[in-house]
Amino acid sequence: MLPFDQAWALLKMPQEARAFAQQAHEGQMYGEEPYMYHVDEVASQFQDPLLQRIAYLHDVVEDGRVSVNDIHERFGEEVGHGVDAMTRRPDENYFDYIQRVGEHPHARQVKIADLTHNLSVEQPGGMRQRCEKSLEMLSW
Repeated sequence: MLPFDQAWALLKMPQEARAFAQQAHEGQMYGEEPYMYHVDEVASQFQDPLLQRIAYLHDVVEDGRVSVNDIHERFGEEVGHGVDAMTRRPDENYFDYIQRVGEHPHARQVKIADLTHNLSVEQPGGMRQRCEKSLEMLSW
């Protein structure tokens, strides 16, 4: 059994990541919804606090003014590595990116949740096919 302080720290960590993501995504939209709708949907697929933190932060580097180093410093190495693995590099081929994500076990799980949510909402034809192919690549 964890002492209360340790248990409380574990429980509040995902909420700190959510608050950070909410600030980073301020003003961004996911279709007709505020971007946090998507982020919350992805994070809600996990019970594990580590996976929840990575899920909350999965787009902050690509979409915001946050660096991977910021994530490492604020949320630790494990979360930082997961977010880094989920961050597509400039000029990186999309399917090379998906293959790279698949090499990181935590990032792979979060990307599957991300793609699953993307497929649950209306997507233009090409985006839908790309999501389906990506999900297939990660579901081995």
